[in-house]
Amino acid sequence: MFTITTNLIDFSSTPLSTTYPNFLALTIDNAFTPSECASLITHANSHPSSWSAAGINLAENQAVCKNFRDSDRKLIDNETMTDMIWERVRPHLPEGLLEISAEGGWANVVGEKSFKANGKGEVVRWRADRLNPRLRFLRYTTGQFFKPHCDGLNDLAVEDGKKLKSFVTLHIYLNDGTTEEGLEGGATRFWNPRKTEWVDVEPKAGRVLVFQQRMLVHSGEEVVSGMKYTIRTELMYERVVEKS
Repeated sequence: MFTITTNLIDFSSTPLSTTYPNFLALTIDNAFTPSECASLITHANSHPSSWSAAGINLAENQAVCKNFRDSDRKLIDNETMTDMIWERVRPHLPEGLLEISAEGGWANVVGEKSFKANGKGEVVRWRADRLNPRLRFLRYTTGQFFKPHCDGLNDLAVEDGKKLKSFVTLHIYLNDGTTEEGLEGGATRFWNPRKTEWVDVEPKAGRVLVFQQRMLVHSGEEVVSGMKYTIRTELMYERVVEKS
């Protein structure tokens, strides 16, 4: 029996305390069972699309730059799977993250400018709506890595013309050193701007790492041996305007 546990990464008690005050990062351990993780790896490997080199965003285009990001990726659109992940993770997120307000504890996730209203007497909030249905399955083999970067914020147009924006990344680790694939290395590392201090989150099968996309520098550290499988998706928010 696996107990799902949520652990907030309190940057104030780490070497990054002055860099990331009130920044969001947390882990949800045992969100997925070993058999579920194995099934997700099988799903990725058996999907008819091919593994291809993961790219980076350059202006409005994607480019492969293996001295900065060296890994393989499959993009799989699967709303059923995404809904399953959301139902599993949502109950373990802080309530204030599901509806972000300017006066709430997670206002830094979206930034001050995102609360700017168009009309007098209006109040802007950001309400969690769903996960991005495009799942990025990532595969790192020995020697592969992703250098320090910030995740981009993405827009998503959905039914009835509603427009959603991402502010939060969900990173699901599907294997670790105890699983069939074997894994050494491959931590997700949060950095200060000078790259002199850091905090590591180790890959653990079934663990979900949740963190804000805005201004939080992180890397995928080199895989020393074995193979690392993860899924990356993001939490999409709706801009909600109310009269004060």
